[in-house]
Amino acid sequence: MGRLTLVTSKSVGIFNASEWLKEGDGLLASARTTRATWLVKRRKFSDGLNAAQESRVLPRAWSELVGMPRASMLLLGYSVEMYLKAGVVKAYVGCRDGMLERDLKKRFGHGLTELAVEIDFQGVQERASDFDSLRRIILFDSRYPVTSAHPSKYHAELNAQTMRIWNSQNFANLCGLAREVREHVARIDKDRRNPGLHRCYRIDDDGYVALRVGGHLRSRITLRFSSEQHRAGNATLKHMRQLFLKEECRWIENWWDTAEIRHDDERETRIL
Repeated sequence: MGRLTLVTSKSVGIFNASEWLKEGDGLLASARTTRATWLVKRRKFSDGLNAAQESRVLPRAWSELVGMPRASMLLLGYSVEMYLKAGVVKAYVGCRDGMLERDLKKRFGHGLTELAVEIDFQGVQERASDFDSLRRIILFDSRYPVTSAHPSKYHAELNAQTMRIWNSQNFANLCGLAREVREHVARIDKDRRNPGLHRCYRIDDDGYVALRVGGHLRSRITLRFSSEQHRAGNATLKHMRQLFLKEECRWIENWWDTAEIRHDDERETRIL
């Protein structure tokens, strides 16, 4: 293990929640603009369809007609993912930056429901089907042709996919979900009525214990045993807890029995 770098409010790039929020805002704005442009072109296309039967612009107009709604949905899906990952960054303040980067890519990926659960989004149960729909849009509907194992069912599946993507009420509903997620993430550690508490203690050169309480997230303790603890045979929860019985470290001990405890090891994050 090398000397670790921890996520703080001064971190930059993917380790800064504000950067993820900005990405999400740009994607959501682009999704709405693309959708509005498509609606205008759709009306013009419908109005001029009969007169343009042999027109050279018809193929291009058709490409725009079928391509823009897919693009708007893909942008919308990615905006929700950016907002959710902004929340994860806030939840991981005090943790190792390598742990955050690994979990964003491997533990969560495009798993929007899993991301929503991680940041305690209150509407995750009610919105489960919408999160699943957006995940399908990100992975398949807005990126690839319809995959059908049965040629006889191809057209039915294509029509169903088109309806999901073209439906204006569906788009508006998912935009509403994006707003709800963003509002939740913006409140994390920013609500005076529900303030967040963070404490982080380094253990030797490459170990740490991080505590976070409040701030619209469940209480959690994240720990990583140091190389020295491993060599001495002290890489145990019991030994780690004993390190925080001193008065100046009581914050960790006070929450040890009630917080969710996570182990940041080399390969994965495990809930203990």
